[in-house]
Amino acid sequence: MLTEHRIEGELQFSAAIANGDSLFAVRYASHGTPRTLYYATDLDALQTVYEEFSAIPEGSVVVVSEPLGPLLNWEAVPPGTLLEAGGGKVMLESFRPN
Repeated sequence: MLTEHRIEGELQFSAAIANGDSLFAVRYASHGTPRTLYYATDLDALQTVYEEFSAIPEGSVVVVSEPLGPLLNWEAVPPGTLLEAGGGKVMLESFRPN
């Protein structure tokens, strides 16, 4: 895609967007290793320690660029991956721009 549009250099990004029902996050680099992206689904420990997090609905997913500490079981999103979270589920699939 970069070559097709005559864009020189490397593309590297981690990004997230939501539509009200699902959260989509991408970890990608055209060359080398992309910046990190992590997610956690078991938020009980966080809600137990920090009362302000008790309002997070059951089945929620937290997506961050770096783990927020050892309270949660952080899963690394592999390079070149699209994460889709919604309805209490997390789905990972290969991502490569056309």
